[in-house]
Amino acid sequence: MDRLLILYSEQRTYPTAAEVCRNVLLDMLKNGKENVVRWRNPDLLEFEIINEPELRIMFYVRTGKNFRNVINEGSKFFRKVFGHENVYRFHFLPRYLLPFIPKKTFSQIVRFSTETAV
Repeated sequence: MDRLLILYSEQRTYPTAAEVCRNVLLDMLKNGKENVVRWRNPDLLEFEIINEPELRIMFYVRTGKNFRNVINEGSKFFRKVFGHENVYRFHFLPRYLLPFIPKKTFSQIVRFSTETAV
């Protein structure tokens, strides 16, 4: 299934608005635009929009599209987390976009395992 979706997304000459939105958000998360958008829980692929007006401006400058309209189309790539304001979760990421996700260091893994063992 993943291979089919990757092939489908790679065959398009022009990406859809949802793909553009996903790629721009991943790029901002990778570059560390903490004042606009930040990772909330990288393990669950959750991110939080901190400053939506600035994000809308940056998104329009980069893509020429309205962020409000595109985020509705982007529901196939990310969805709002129930019960949280401005928190979204990526629920499908092709393999070629996985390098954008932060990796845990060994110390973070050890710290997590010792905290949960108590």
